[in-house]
Order: sequence, then C-alpha cells, then structure tokens
Amino acid sequence: MFKKKIDPMTKNKKLSPQKRILYVIADPFYFISHRLPLALKAVENGYSVALATNYPDTLEKDPLKLEAKGIQVFHVPFDRTGMNPFKDLATLLGLLKVMRNYSPHIVHNVAMKPILYGSLISKYLGIQKIVNAIAGFGIVFSGTSLKARLLKSPMTFGLKWALKNTEVIVQNHEDQEIVSTWLQNKGKTHLILGAGVDCQIFTPGQTFCQNPIITFVSRMLWSKGVKELIEAACLLKQSHPKAIIQMVGMPDLENPDHVPTTMLEKWHDEGIIHWLKKRSDIADLYQKSQIAILPSYREGLPKSLIEACACGLAIITTDVPGCREVVENGVNGIIVPAKNGKALFEGLKKLLDDPERCQVMGKASYERALSLFENTLIQTQTLDIYQRS
Repeated sequence: MFKKKIDPMTKNKKLSPQKRILYVIADPFYFISHRLPLALKAVENGYSVALATNYPDTLEKDPLKLEAKGIQVFHVPFDRTGMNPFKDLATLLGLLKVMRNYSPHIVHNVAMKPILYGSLISKYLGIQKIVNAIAGFGIVFSGTSLKARLLKSPMTFGLKWALKNTEVIVQNHEDQEIVSTWLQNKGKTHLILGAGVDCQIFTPGQTFCQNPIITFVSRMLWSKGVKELIEAACLLKQSHPKAIIQMVGMPDLENPDHVPTTMLEKWHDEGIIHWLKKRSDIADLYQKSQIAILPSYREGLPKSLIEACACGLAIITTDVPGCREVVENGVNGIIVPAKNGKALFEGLKKLLDDPERCQVMGKASYERALSLFENTLIQTQTLDIYQRS
C-alpha cells in the first residue's frame, strides 16, 4: 500500500531508550477528559509518551499544555465521523509519518477510526504491541438509520481484522462477549471498567434538599436519551415543580446524531430544563445535586456516571450495555427500559418521593466508585497490559 522508507524527520535523530507509547485518539479533548491521567501515570512509570490527534492549533503553541506535562503531540487530520476517502487517506498518511518519526514500542488506539487506521499502520510497520480500546460501539451499531445499517457489516469486518492479534480493552461484559466471538482466540480481550475517576476530586457533596437537582452530563446526542429526558422533565414539572433538571454538555456537531442547539435553547427558555452548556466544574455540579441521570441507548462505560458515583449520587439510567455495569438496580440507583420517557419519569418520581432511599443509594454509589472505578485501579490494569510480553 505504501512504499516503506525512513522518514526524513527521523534521520540522524536519537530515539529515547525508554519504551515509547503512542496514543492514537481523534479528539484531543476526549484524550484530556478520559485518558490524560493514564498517560501521566505512564510518564511517571518511565515511559516516553506521545499523542497522535486532530490537534486544534499548531504544535509550537501547544494550546492544551500537554508537552509541558511530558506528552509529545503530533497532529493527524482525523475526520471522526465522515466518509470522505481523501480525508481518510490524509489520516493514514499522517499516522504513517508519525509512527515512523516516533517509532513507538506500544500503540494504544482508542475508538473506532483510530482502531481501524492505527492498527492498519501499526501492523504495516511491524509494531508488535498494539492495544485497541473500544470505548463503545457507537451509532453505527446502535443506530437504526439507513446509513447505520449499511455501515454495520463493513465496519464489523474491518474491526475483526483490526483487532486480530492485538490486546483489546472493552468496558462492559456485552462488548467482551462480542469481541471474544470475533477474535476466536486470535487476540487477547481485557475487561477494564471505564477510564477511571479521581476520588480525591469527585467526592460526596450535600444531602437531599427542598429543591432537588437532577443532573445529566453528556454530549447532546439523541442516542444519549435526550428525547426521553425531555419527556420525563415535562411530566416532572407537573408532579414535582421544585425539582430542577440540568443538562450539561454541548452538541457534538461532527456527529449526525447531535441535538440542534436551537432545540436545547428552546427547552431552556421554556423552563423545561436548565441547559448549562459546556462546564469544567462537573465535580462541583454533582456535589450540589441529588440524582444523576443518563437514559442512553448504549454505552461503553459512561464516565459521567462513574463520576456521579464518586460524588455519592443515586443514579437513574437505562437497561443497556455499559450503564448496567455502573448501576446495580435497587442498590445504587434505578434501571429503566431504554427509549421510554414515562418509565424514566416514574424512576425519578420514586427517588424524589423517598429522599432517605435516595441517600442510601448515594452511599452505595460512593462505595462502588471506590471499589470498581477509582483511577489507580484502572491505571494499574492498563499498565499491566503494556508490560506484558
């Protein structure tokens, strides 16, 4: 496919004697929110670490200050959801150049396009250690649109090839079963529950109050259950007018599933919900809340819910892969059927009508965060994969 030759960027360049890890992640902000603590732990453990991503500015300016933290950054032009062959060719050529330049011992790809393209270039260059992290199967597998149905078969074929003879990280049992069936012992599958949570930052906050706050933290996508949440919010306005539902996050405009900004503004102006847009103080928002909610159609393992657990919140979520890993029904929250606004409202009503039960569930969430999702646990499991021969 490509003519194999030494890139001029590597000529006469001394490579670090350290083991080098290259993270291949399309969105740099996702890297910061979900993988930066892991990368910093790798640096702390003596690895040289780099990131190949669709960087939002020039490398010299380093707007996200990653290089100051010991993480070298390479720009690769990822088009996360598009299907333009010329743009995807640019991605492949960009990855080829980066990998020849950096010469990684370990390539850690996260999400679909990085897995497909990062694995292709890694295998072409003969990189022995490829770690592929499936953060969820996305709209191609959960969607019902014509485009999703048409793409599902070729995407499945591509993933089967990409994951073969690699270390595969999945975040829930359902995804583990799917991948294990695909690989048929031609790869190693590891179940690691999400990206972890810092339980020193995300800590329990206040107890139940007269004006309870229900918090939804997510990208504003229909597949996150926004339609059902609005249906539940309309019903809640009639039965519990003092309750507040706040939605935190922005539409992902690159994703065809995004909720139009005009609709979010309309619901906010009508007082159905409070749309707080993008916020960096998620821990503080959760600590002032009583209930966390995520009526998603499918997840890998939602970081927003494990952060809610660490803040000691009762949780309402849906009976789908990923969400089931976070909530034990009746113990630290309530699980309701997906795509059912009335059931979501009934779950909210149960908790709002029983503040004592809500607080007991919140304590169970906190204990669950400490035992299953704490950063150190997740980082140790991933570093163990790096160190295996």
